[in-house]
Amino acid sequence: MKTLYFFTTNSKPALGGIAEYLHQLCEHLGARRKVEFCSTLQDSANFYPKNYTMKTLNPRPSRKLGQMPGDSIFVIRKINTLRYYRRLEKMAYREINQLQDKENTVVVIGTWSMISHFWCQTCIQFKVPYIIICYGAELVVDLNGPVARWRKEDLKMARKIVAISRGTGTLIEKVIGGKIDYLVVNPGIDPTQYKKQDFSRVAERRRALGIHEGGKVLLSVGRLIPRKGFDKVMEALSLLGQDMRGVYYVIVGDGPEEMRLREAANRLAVKSQAIFLRGVSDEDKWILYEMCDVFAMPSVTLGGTDWEGFGIVFLEAALAGKPSIGGNNGGAPDAINHGETGFLVDPERPVEIAEKIGFLLQNESKRIEMGERARSRAISQFDWDTLSVLFQKEALANI
Repeated sequence: MKTLYFFTTNSKPALGGIAEYLHQLCEHLGARRKVEFCSTLQDSANFYPKNYTMKTLNPRPSRKLGQMPGDSIFVIRKINTLRYYRRLEKMAYREINQLQDKENTVVVIGTWSMISHFWCQTCIQFKVPYIIICYGAELVVDLNGPVARWRKEDLKMARKIVAISRGTGTLIEKVIGGKIDYLVVNPGIDPTQYKKQDFSRVAERRRALGIHEGGKVLLSVGRLIPRKGFDKVMEALSLLGQDMRGVYYVIVGDGPEEMRLREAANRLAVKSQAIFLRGVSDEDKWILYEMCDVFAMPSVTLGGTDWEGFGIVFLEAALAGKPSIGGNNGGAPDAINHGETGFLVDPERPVEIAEKIGFLLQNESKRIEMGERARSRAISQFDWDTLSVLFQKEALANI
């Protein structure tokens, strides 16, 4: 059985979707085969996984235009950049060359970047097959010159491309300029994360937040950035009418958009309904999922340069038996089965978001039915063990 070597610039103990995806995939693959994880993140030396070996690579050199002597002169700037590329090339050669038994090795590029390009090229040089995992954000970045060509060539030369969603797959084909075979392995979730919360604890949390008995709760969890579409939920809330004034909107997270969102709540006259929470613990997060009636994150794609590759929060809400409302773009169509486990909406149409929120809040039996379907689907289709088996069976086939 071939050894898997993951090479990445993003890993635990860093936070974020990519680091979590790679960690969980390696943990579950490592229970079945040998997995070694090579990361440029220097803090990775302080992270100790259970089922795979962690190796910290040498720090990567940086190249900031305008900060090296002569960068103000075009010719010298180009020479400085070529020297930088040469350093990356040499480092990649040493790192791939050190792999034991290259004939029985498969390299997995954890996420594509200009740095990982040199790993791809060195794998080709040593005839080591490589797989690239794609998320979306690295594909919508507008690249120029040779780097754009490198990204396209690296994808074409990969033995297999793994996309975290069908939406990401469309971006891969856009970059390549045509149809290509790729495998979708969605982000997963551990069903044991969720424990049914005691009713008294949920009731206590509602009282602490000032939510009156019988009040309905919308919930959003995520970094407060424009892409998440939380402002669209507020606009929708303002359209629900007087008969829905008993609806509260709990927003969990922090980020640069917090002040703008608070101002929007005031402008839209929903300030009394909006509740902002920061620094929420995992335990409290699950209480909030239990407390809510509907989860909402109608993500938008901003100018084609900001991308929601999936949305693990949809699966977290599903484990708690709650239906979700998401944007009809990015990876949300993989996470939400439209009309069955929630709704996909045009995030630029708050009136559509309001319609779906109103429907779910006013139809308790339908809301509960969709939430139960969401939970069943999350457990059966998005368990990490199931997804790792798919990766091993399909991504490594014929390699």
